[in-house]
Amino acid sequence: MKPSTATSILALTAAYFVAGQLGLLLAIPQGFASPVWPASGIALGALLVYGNRLWPGVLLGSLLVEWSLHGNLSTFTRDLANLLLPTVIGSGAALQALLGAHLIRRALGFPVPLDDGRSVGAFLLLGGPLACLLNATLSSSSLWVADRLTSDGYSLAWATWWVGDTIGVLVFTPLVLIGVA
Repeated sequence: MKPSTATSILALTAAYFVAGQLGLLLAIPQGFASPVWPASGIALGALLVYGNRLWPGVLLGSLLVEWSLHGNLSTFTRDLANLLLPTVIGSGAALQALLGAHLIRRALGFPVPLDDGRSVGAFLLLGGPLACLLNATLSSSSLWVADRLTSDGYSLAWATWWVGDTIGVLVFTPLVLIGVA
């Protein structure tokens, strides 16, 4: 029996949250970015295998990670930035997974056999370094605009975010694909 879309979204939410908690163990000071973010690879793998309709699971999982990172939920109602930042970050994570899935499907099709160097390289490049530019830029810039990140810290946060998401995709998306094969 195939699980419902709602059940699949909840499962992806839980998987993203757990993977995000693991990624936070390596986060740079202030917890904005991690050099390894397994959740990005799980998100891309899930959208590739189960379809784009699961994107809300990425958004919800990211929101839960952000809320757990910053303490109780009352801190998010004190000002607009506290409420909007987790939503922007979560939206960036979902858009990044959607972009990666779109780029891979458009360039290679899916499922793709990944049986030669060209297809493996294109898969990893499109889903990893290229698509991961999106959330690193959107989230770091949002944190900077909201004055949660200094100009001096922006470059480190952006680079760490991009590298973390990219490594997450390069390592964990193949594991998702292997796990469902």
